[in-house]
Amino acid sequence: MRLFLLLFLALSSFSSFARLDTTCHTWPMNMAKIWLQDKKIVNEDELNEDRTQFKLLASETMKNAQYTDVYLFSFFDKTGKEYDVITQNISSDEECSISDVNIYMVSGFKMSY
Repeated sequence: MRLFLLLFLALSSFSSFARLDTTCHTWPMNMAKIWLQDKKIVNEDELNEDRTQFKLLASETMKNAQYTDVYLFSFFDKTGKEYDVITQNISSDEECSISDVNIYMVSGFKMSY
């Protein structure tokens, strides 16, 4: 019985912090592209959209079925330079754009081969 209870608690705490769904990546990705352009780091039309990569780093369940999502985006321009950006925003199962997107540049201007 103790083993069952311990296993249940471990799995339930894991599931409350893990969300593998990445359907809400477009909202923070688009805001990050606009931010890169507004900061005059790179123009959106210079980006190679096909090479854009993203990864959901963390998703914490909050009250009211909302999540705090943290993504890593790697944008590449047409010359091969890479721009890595971390975003944080609040989403839900019904709405991806509940909050503004906090954007942090973690690296940029490195050549990708």
